[in-house]
Amino acid sequence: MLQKFVQLLEYCDSKRIPLIVGADSNAQSVLWGCEETNKRGEELKELVLHFNLNVANSGGEYTFSTSREDSIINIAPVNSSTSNSLCPRN
Repeated sequence: MLQKFVQLLEYCDSKRIPLIVGADSNAQSVLWGCEETNKRGEELKELVLHFNLNVANSGGEYTFSTSREDSIINIAPVNSSTSNSLCPRN
């Protein structure tokens, strides 16, 4: 599954296609506001950094809540083509 995601990122990057992903990642990373980083979060963080993605929902707002825990494991990474089209520079 991760390989398919990488292929999608590479394709969109090569064609400059805007991409917004809604990911139920179950990945924790301080990069998008979690208190700690788990193994899955480290792997996803490496992809985010490698492809210069922005995590649109980074911050302190929880995306998953139960009676036992709150966390930020659902993220919305966007590529630079999307960031540029949403926030054009003058």
